[in-house]
Amino acid sequence: MEKLLEKSKTKKKVIFIDEMPWIDTPKSKFISALENFWNGWANLRDDIYLIATGSATSWKAEKLFSNQGGLYNRITQQIYLSPFTLGGVPYYLSLLDGQKSLAQNIDSLFFEKNARLQNEFEELYTTLFNDAEKYISIVELLAQNKKGVTREFIAEKIHLTGGILTKYLNNLERCDFIQSFTPFGRKKKGSIFKLVDFYTLFHLKFIKGYSKRNHKFWTHSLNTPGINSWQGLAFELVCLQHIDQINEVERVLRPLQEFNNNCRMWTNLGHTPLSLPRPGSKANPFGLANGIPFQNSGPKVGRNDPCPCGSGLKFKKCCGKNMN
Repeated sequence: MEKLLEKSKTKKKVIFIDEMPWIDTPKSKFISALENFWNGWANLRDDIYLIATGSATSWKAEKLFSNQGGLYNRITQQIYLSPFTLGGVPYYLSLLDGQKSLAQNIDSLFFEKNARLQNEFEELYTTLFNDAEKYISIVELLAQNKKGVTREFIAEKIHLTGGILTKYLNNLERCDFIQSFTPFGRKKKGSIFKLVDFYTLFHLKFIKGYSKRNHKFWTHSLNTPGINSWQGLAFELVCLQHIDQINEVERVLRPLQEFNNNCRMWTNLGHTPLSLPRPGSKANPFGLANGIPFQNSGPKVGRNDPCPCGSGLKFKKCCGKNMN
């Protein structure tokens, strides 16, 4: 490698190693060789860039991110690849058949005989993690507790404590399988861990223990209470994972909704668009500082009467709550 790079006349030389964890077999001594190469030669130059990729999260965390040997503090940047906005990765989406309905696709990928993704769960966790059984036992426990559980609860049920449990939880969170959060009013030590990976939730709910007799299971189960309940929980999870975007949309829409309500009430009180002030005028077309239309004359609206703005809500629950 050193001789090859020395012969190169390019100003910047990039070493790209794809799926590095697979190179590091038990007898390969790959990590020690990489340490010697980098510290003894490459690190002394300013034209060498090493890019390493790999899907085995536990290997990267142990061998690279938390390395206490020759590679300690050598990483200059980590590139995090997020799933698509609504979940999924290109490989999974490439398996969808555009000639089939969504239900037919799910049946063919998961429930039919020799389905492409029938054994994907075990292969996924085995590829990502050493000691995959422990990781699976953690996500199975979290799947049984939709609202999430504490670290102490996990330690008691899985019989893992201290740094070992921390390693497992950190690796699962790095891969977006779980999410930790602190409920309002609690300290950080009271963090809750929740399973948020859609595929894992789907597998543990519908595929694990499946008898494999009904090859059209998903098509035949549409609109059943079990499917509808799961879809509702999945939608809640989509909202949870996009809370920042929802807050941003709400911030933009709130004044538009208020303006729309004001305009409807302005019209219902007998006004027309022509009676609105000209653009740039400092006049308040709705009569009050808070922007809610008000008129002293005319029939009085009771608190429990329908709101004149036409929203369908009671007056006290709509425009009335903004009026003194």
